[in-house]
Amino acid sequence: MDRSVFHDILHEGRSILTLIPDAKRPGAPCDLAYSVGCYLNLIHPEFLIMGVSSEASFQLLNLLFAQVEAGEHFFEDHPLTYDFGNGETKLVTKFVPQERYENNLTYACWFYRSLLWNLPPIATHKFPVLQLFWPDSAGYYPWHPACDPQVRKVQMLEEYRLGRK
Repeated sequence: MDRSVFHDILHEGRSILTLIPDAKRPGAPCDLAYSVGCYLNLIHPEFLIMGVSSEASFQLLNLLFAQVEAGEHFFEDHPLTYDFGNGETKLVTKFVPQERYENNLTYACWFYRSLLWNLPPIATHKFPVLQLFWPDSAGYYPWHPACDPQVRKVQMLEEYRLGRK
């Protein structure tokens, strides 16, 4: 895996990694998908999305990388739309708190630590990550109290699920 990820980062500018709960079910929503290399090559936050099929995640994250390569910059609360196959969905970006990286973005942590570990401040993550959130069928995002609990569950990192912020 390391070789293919390094190859992708070196030749394509990024690699997209996914965690899939049941690899035997093609098209099943992945736990999460995230980019590695966006920050290294474009000085732009990495991207993370949860609860979407791995194919849709790959397409979306690759599209976002191409937009960043073309000069667009995404920031917190940046609205964007994407068609997952059932009409356009409005997405919202939020920064992932660094204390939540280790359990969910382990490969990115290892990758950037191997490159940037000795730069001050020592032993801290030196790459930002923007998570892309999508709404439930009523238009509520996971942080809204009226959001469908299942939509909230599949998009929130474990610490959020436990009510920690």
